[in-house]
Amino acid sequence: MKARLGSTGVLRAGRTGRAASSAAVPARHAAGRASAPVREGISSSNSRPGAIISGLRWGRPSSTWLPSSAAPQWPQLRSFSTSSSPAPKKAGLGSTTPALDRTHHCGRVTAADAGTSVRLCGWLTASRDFGGVLFLVVKDHTGPVQVLVDEKRLTPGLREQVASWRIESVVTVTGKVQLRPASMQNKDMPTGEIEIVCEDIALLNPTSHTSLPFPSWSSPLHGDERDALPPEELRLRYRFLDIRRPYIQDNLRLRSQLSLAARNYLHGQGFSEIETPTLFRSTPEGAREFIVPTRTRGKFYSLPQSPQQYKQLLMIDMEMAFVGDRDVCNLTEGLVRTMWKTAGHTLPDPFPRMSFRHAMETYGSDKPDTRYDLLLRDVTDILQQSRVNVLTAPLTAGASTDAAAHKKGPGRCIKAINVRGMADLSREDSDGIQKRARDLGGKGVVEIRCGPEGKWRSPIEKHLTDGERRRLGDALEAQEGDLLLLCSGPERDDVSLILGGIRSHCAKLMKRRGKLSIPDDQYNFLWVEEFPLFSFESASPGEAKRIVTTHHPFTAPHPDDIDLLMSSDAEHDLLRVRGLHYDCVVNGVELGGGSIRVHNEAMQRHIFRVLGMSDNVMTRFQHLLDALGMGCPPHGGLAIGFDRLMAILCHAESLREVIAFPKTATGNELMTGAPSEPGLDELKEYHISVAAAPPS
Repeated sequence: MKARLGSTGVLRAGRTGRAASSAAVPARHAAGRASAPVREGISSSNSRPGAIISGLRWGRPSSTWLPSSAAPQWPQLRSFSTSSSPAPKKAGLGSTTPALDRTHHCGRVTAADAGTSVRLCGWLTASRDFGGVLFLVVKDHTGPVQVLVDEKRLTPGLREQVASWRIESVVTVTGKVQLRPASMQNKDMPTGEIEIVCEDIALLNPTSHTSLPFPSWSSPLHGDERDALPPEELRLRYRFLDIRRPYIQDNLRLRSQLSLAARNYLHGQGFSEIETPTLFRSTPEGAREFIVPTRTRGKFYSLPQSPQQYKQLLMIDMEMAFVGDRDVCNLTEGLVRTMWKTAGHTLPDPFPRMSFRHAMETYGSDKPDTRYDLLLRDVTDILQQSRVNVLTAPLTAGASTDAAAHKKGPGRCIKAINVRGMADLSREDSDGIQKRARDLGGKGVVEIRCGPEGKWRSPIEKHLTDGERRRLGDALEAQEGDLLLLCSGPERDDVSLILGGIRSHCAKLMKRRGKLSIPDDQYNFLWVEEFPLFSFESASPGEAKRIVTTHHPFTAPHPDDIDLLMSSDAEHDLLRVRGLHYDCVVNGVELGGGSIRVHNEAMQRHIFRVLGMSDNVMTRFQHLLDALGMGCPPHGGLAIGFDRLMAILCHAESLREVIAFPKTATGNELMTGAPSEPGLDELKEYHISVAAAPPS
């Protein structure tokens, strides 16, 4: 059984159905962007009085929300009918149940249904009172529809009762579909051509709270309109209300469709879905662990840092055995194309490939965004002998060790980027660039503004010779109106990372000023490969750096570098060894990553020793070493970050917008209050005591 969105838009248990067609994908996803926000409600035509939405107060919750009595307040269903049929019988306290044989969904009633009697169920989202006529908006997961309640069709006093119902009350409506007058139609509303003339209406569950924290029918929510949303913390606290928003529901429906498409694709490729344990044993891989207590004193589970260990143990000629890195990447491309096609997009075949070294040298990132240029240029040969002390002095500060130099190529360098058409940068934006450089670990960047007639404005302009200036301008293809940014340092990759961060920052500035346009539905995929197998771990002041694996200790070395790995323990040699790791990158985001794994016991033990593991520590991986020594085939795999994938396709600013019940950045689940403090009896059962907090 899997969780799915039921017909009323709330989570309901049920078996997974067949894959939805691409036509079922929400239109804003198929178009690759959010649709323009649509205000749910009645026509905006001036021929009717202005909209007055009643029964809704948008504010923070207060004590007036809860019933004054401590006893449970069971809702009493009220039914108002214009027909002669008897009111539904009460089946018991709080269980009055009218007929719920819904004939149509609210958002799918069209002009073709004119003259048809329908029964709808949904939430009351707006109410407008024009004296003798009451207009309601009722919506379900398919969208809203207008309901006309005519006083002449009801017994005296009933219209006033309907008018008193609060927003978000659950109702069922029976009535006849009629076309609205042409002047009253709302083209922004899928059901804007029609309305339902109410013949019978029942209150299934009234909203007992006198104030709502926010309306669930808020439009989503890109650009400036997102500012209209209440704070995220409040929305997460009342996620059951927030999840009724069309934007969130569209995201979750697309997530369900893509998950099903991915499973169908992999099953079609001959894969079997095998569940691996959630609880594992603690392993010395460096990351912080979440431990899970047991009822056996001193014994704990751990959430797995390396779930691929279980996958490796399954290598008995199934999963992705007898494969190389290209096999894994080709299969992954097919999977990604299938999911993007389900969302209404076509991707190129095949994806471009780029080495880690080229990505760092050219884009200043191991996950480059290739939708725009702003490429990094090495200008060391032009300026290293110049009189520009602000650029040449950092070249010798903290000179690289031999090992670091091998890791990063020739260590010291001067690099630059040309930000087209941004010479008129404001002081505020200039300060923002300098701050970004400092945040990335630099001391700032040098700015050169290219003016008319070949004149440059910069603090270093007077220190450049004519030859240096000419060669620098040619290397960067500088033109009038351009902004040149330069950075130098003793470590090549550090300089690249700083300018790479500046590159992304400047792209945002250019988009804001209309100097860079990137379509919302442009997805630039590529593979980044040939990462270094080892790297230096950042050390605290006074501590020596140590060799660690760049990704994890189970990645296989590049075949061309195996002899170097096995024959030398020197750091400068180890840092030259490449690994068979590969990342799938889209628009500057790492969508997924994987590797060809070590399948030989001797090789795995050697890598453990390079990392400084003792024989005693290695025993914690004995289960893996035994499996590798008993006929494990060459194998590999890749994991895609599904939440991240959904955020990209939905253009969401946060992963929490594509997860049904997300946690905050600190791991709190605000709706239920998790995590919570266990009782003393529970702690005793698990042999745990909580130490007093240290004095502040």
